[in-house]
Amino acid sequence: MELMIAEKGLTLDVAIKSMHVAELTKQLGEKDMLKAVTGAILVAAEYFNVKGGINESQAVQTASLWIEQYPLETFEDLLLCLKNAKLGKYGIVYNRIDGQTIFEWFRAYLDEKYERFEQMKKQEKMDAMAESEVFIGLAAKVLSNKPKAEECTSQISHESHLQKFKEMLADMGKHELLDAKRYYLKQNSQTLSGVFQDYIDLINEAILLK
Repeated sequence: MELMIAEKGLTLDVAIKSMHVAELTKQLGEKDMLKAVTGAILVAAEYFNVKGGINESQAVQTASLWIEQYPLETFEDLLLCLKNAKLGKYGIVYNRIDGQTIFEWFRAYLDEKYERFEQMKKQEKMDAMAESEVFIGLAAKVLSNKPKAEECTSQISHESHLQKFKEMLADMGKHELLDAKRYYLKQNSQTLSGVFQDYIDLINEAILLK
């Protein structure tokens, strides 16, 4: 029942942002982690009406291998994968469910997961550029020879955007640079993949030159 409740609101985004298996194993302990994964596999297998179902021994072995092979994925990944399988997303299940079946499902799931992960990183990069436009707008008050922030758009390439950002930093004082660094460090801590690091590196370079 608890597993069914847990999988109810699962999405790829939630699974991607959840705790990695390696970290969760340290938190729960290897024994409890193995129990959780084994339980998820057995519950999912009970959904299917097949002659060659997976028994408890097979489920334990499959769970152990899964934990070993996918330390950087998440338990939510497995739950979502099994939910998708029950919905028929990876094809119709005919005569058997075993460890190989589970791993085939999970490999198919990972293709979808990392496609979504790339979309999320791209969106974060675009959001980072949009956020920096806000900062450029504030700094533009001291840059009389620079275009207004409203003239900048998210269509600018990332490289030219960084060059524009670097030029802006050159005209800022050390106090303003430190404020900018604090701003981007805060933003970086709230993102999935540290997309503001390029800005922080440029700010650090500018501070060294002051």
